[in-house]
Amino acid sequence: YHRRFIEVARELYISNLNDTDRKIVFQNAVDLFKETWKGKNKPFKIDDPKLVNKYKLDESAGEIQANRFTTSQPVEFIDVDGRIQYNKRKLNELPQFLSKLAPDIAVPIAAEEILFNYSFMHAKFSCSSFLDIQNDIDQFENISSYKSSDEVRMAQKELSILRMAYLLFGLLLNEYPDNYAFELTSRLVILYGLKTNITNLLKQCDEQSPRHCALIVPYCQIQPPGNGLLFSMNKHTMPVVDLDFTNNQMAVISLSNKIIVFNMGTFNTAVDIKLPKLNEPYLNSTTLPKMIIRHTKENNTDNDSDDSDNSSDSDNDEEKFKQYVFFVNSFHHVYLLSSHGDIKFHRTSIKGYSTVEIINNKRGLCILVEQNSNTVECWSLGENKLFSKIDLSLTSSIKTVLHSKLSSSLISIVLYDGTILFYTLNDSTFIHRATINGGQHLDLVIVDKDKLICTFDSTISIDFSHIDLNSIIETEKVLSDKEIIKTLIAFNPPISPKPIERIVLPDGKENLSDNSMNIYFMVLTKECLCIVHTCMEQDISYVRIPGQYDVVSVQAQHPRFIYTARGGIVNMYKWKCSEGEDNEHGECNFYHEHQLFVSIDISSSSVLTIKPSSGSASSFLCSMQNGAINAYYGYKAREAFKKIPPLPRTTELIGTIQLSGTKAVTLDSSN
Repeated sequence: YHRRFIEVARELYISNLNDTDRKIVFQNAVDLFKETWKGKNKPFKIDDPKLVNKYKLDESAGEIQANRFTTSQPVEFIDVDGRIQYNKRKLNELPQFLSKLAPDIAVPIAAEEILFNYSFMHAKFSCSSFLDIQNDIDQFENISSYKSSDEVRMAQKELSILRMAYLLFGLLLNEYPDNYAFELTSRLVILYGLKTNITNLLKQCDEQSPRHCALIVPYCQIQPPGNGLLFSMNKHTMPVVDLDFTNNQMAVISLSNKIIVFNMGTFNTAVDIKLPKLNEPYLNSTTLPKMIIRHTKENNTDNDSDDSDNSSDSDNDEEKFKQYVFFVNSFHHVYLLSSHGDIKFHRTSIKGYSTVEIINNKRGLCILVEQNSNTVECWSLGENKLFSKIDLSLTSSIKTVLHSKLSSSLISIVLYDGTILFYTLNDSTFIHRATINGGQHLDLVIVDKDKLICTFDSTISIDFSHIDLNSIIETEKVLSDKEIIKTLIAFNPPISPKPIERIVLPDGKENLSDNSMNIYFMVLTKECLCIVHTCMEQDISYVRIPGQYDVVSVQAQHPRFIYTARGGIVNMYKWKCSEGEDNEHGECNFYHEHQLFVSIDISSSSVLTIKPSSGSASSFLCSMQNGAINAYYGYKAREAFKKIPPLPRTTELIGTIQLSGTKAVTLDSSN
């Protein structure tokens, strides 16, 4: 009935009005919610001469005044049961009616009555989604300011600051709306007295917020918006040790002492699982969107791809996230949990696990290897039983087991004596396929699509070698060491200092179909980061970026952007290859360049993970020791970085600071 009434009213009345009459209609609705004529006589102009004569309105030029008896329109009120209720009609419709008016009329009213009004915004966060609030702000921020007054343009600039601030804590306010004044003031109080509308809102926070929250903020103590910070999520209270996107980048999966899945489209929490309480931290999480619980011959396939995240029909449907199962592990425990927190699989090791990895998502197969063990166990998670097993009758124990995504059936077992054994899983049996003797100087081994990358200790002059896995997969016979293709690489100058501490592969490299990144990985030493790559699809070389780094990350879609972190500072680098003049042998020389693109001082809390976006070349998420997850846009951060470069962070509290010309001198307890 109501929908039909609205359609008829719009068709017969609103659609036929000219701009002036439409303005009058919407202005009347705005006046109703503003209580403009409550308890007052509202003037009304009669233009018909006959009516003017009839009611003897010659002296007033046809104008009469009458009390319209409009009802009160409070933002919140107390019902008969003593509970707080919100005027949702006003909260939802007032912004809509105002957006229909001219900017010079709409924006000042919206600033005073809605956007910079404590009572209205507190009520809005109490009963509306963060996405609705963002839409309300966008309506007025995006109104064309062409030929508008200075008041309108300044209000829109302040609105932009407010929108960025809400991105930092808006999600949190949906759950704790009474914290509105604290979250806002602790970030924007530095603008008090500088921005008219923000100053007015901060005053209201001080005056009206004590009835909701007793905390009064005297100074800025939380990072204000800007520096490329897009939004912040604060659902975790423990360090976030693992962070990942779903295939279509529509959700973020985070791990601390619980697993939280954030819907990036709606900013809602889709899944929140509290993990079993342990006396040790969780280490890794793997999401299985589409696992086959019961294994049959029909689904016995090596095709381990999962396109469930790519279905366009359910991209915005949070129900699909609730169908996920999560494979998590600590050093001594392994769990498979449903999105409701039900434990489907659990294994415990007294010695601890050296390898815990999913080798087939759809079949739900994982491999478990204990420390200093000679046994590889393959478990079926869906059936909760031991699926297959490898017992090695060798003197050297297993160092690690690697799984190639080139084929879900191929695993590589690396022993402490440098031996590498290759097995394939056929039906439910592991079959030995090849053996390589890497030698006692073999150091790090990592699998990269169709190859193994190996490094050696400082006694070996070779920087790394890569081993072709295709030759093992493509034949059914057992290959000897000499039959496997191995390529040794020695740079001039070599990568130094050795030993290499870590090898890092790009995120999403397994999804690339071309060969442009056939050789591309990063190595970390104590003094630098080296990016090993193929120059102009010809020679293998490396770019050296000096420094010490705790976290390093790169996205395969944007290999020229490198993300690093040490402590609470994230540095973003760009690098490139350039062709130089030919050398004496007629060969082209290649030169490498890199630059610090931006440095972001995020927090005094250490950054634990960085996850670049595949869609944008400079967007990334990072998680921190304090449980926060922040999203940044590198290009915006670079603009701020170029204007005001950050000062270096001190390790102690600064007691005194003095300016001497263009230099600042600080004094703490020891420096």
